[in-house]
Amino acid sequence: MEIDQISTNGPSATEEPISGIIYPPQNVRTMIDKAATHLATKPPELAKHILENDKEGKFSFLKEGDPYHAYYLFKFNEAKEGRAQPAEVTPGPTAQVVMDTPVDLAPKKPEDFLFSATMPAMSAQDL
Repeated sequence: MEIDQISTNGPSATEEPISGIIYPPQNVRTMIDKAATHLATKPPELAKHILENDKEGKFSFLKEGDPYHAYYLFKFNEAKEGRAQPAEVTPGPTAQVVMDTPVDLAPKKPEDFLFSATMPAMSAQDL
């Protein structure tokens, strides 16, 4: 996590980095963007309610001590002022690689049978 540096996890090419904001990874960023746009139109009690019921820590960015809280506040204020852009989900390079490579669903060929012994010409009782 870098502070104020444009990288794959940083702001998009159209927006400038803001000082004091740690940009979260893409999957966390889309969740924060969606939450900020929804919570900007709802009463503040909803954010408190979400924090109280957050057992898994999924919405920890709502807490003031969280490193991504500054990014959440930035997006929340953008949404309040009407400058928020809808969160776009763009497939990353790994998604393209998966789509480009053919998927072979057939199981692989088993190894050749290595050991074979002919049974003696006597019955099981004689053994």
